[in-house]
Amino acid sequence: MSQVFEGYEGQYCELSANLSRKSTSAAILDECRLNQSSDRIKESRKTMLETEELGVSILQDLHQQRQSLLHANNTLHGVDDNIGKSKVLTAM
Repeated sequence: MSQVFEGYEGQYCELSANLSRKSTSAAILDECRLNQSSDRIKESRKTMLETEELGVSILQDLHQQRQSLLHANNTLHGVDDNIGKSKVLTAM
């Protein structure tokens, strides 16, 4: 009976060692995946911040262009009014 027990004990130890190796490999693989995911999140955050910064810059440029167009429009209306007045004066 002791030989039977030793055989089962040997099989148990071998299975236990295999399971332990698999668990360690799985833990290492999980840690690797976690690190890769963290790196992707960091890179995505960096890209998001760069995109936001670019968007703010574009909006500032558009605002300046709008102000220039409004100023040009006001100037054009002033010139148009002056031309209208000069036509009235020259017609007299």
